Amino acid sequence: MEPPSVDELRSRIDGELASGWVLTVAVRSGGVVGFLALKPRLGILDQLFVLPSAQGQGIGTALLDRAKREMPGGFRLRTAAANEKARRFYLRSGLSFIGEGIHPKNGTAVCHYGWQDNRIWRGTPTPVPSPQGGG
Repeated sequence: MEPPSVDELRSRIDGELASGWVLTVAVRSGGVVGFLALKPRLGILDQLFVLPSAQGQGIGTALLDRAKREMPGGFRLRTAAANEKARRFYLRSGLSFIGEGIHPKNGTAVCHYGWQDNRIWRGTPTPVPSPQGGG
């Protein structure tokens, strides 16, 4: 699968912003070093990225803390299963591993994490009671 073109990325970002994306950009020395994209109405942390050269400097933690403030009722996210560094970061940051899955667009393995109300989710969503009376 080829990476998207600059025009495709711009179009995606425009569409995401129009649909409610809340974007935070981390800047150091006049350059972008990271960003956070949230879908607050859906309780989703959609994107969190820090340049490799800027990792280990607290930028990811600051962006994740921003997500916790913006969505105090909780949120979910997914990350590539192969991204062990991100997976360790989320666990260290108080998120709970929820489960594994497949990315709906590119078919790669992903891991789902969640955070809620400053407590770690226990990984199992509350079951929805089945309707009474059947048939």
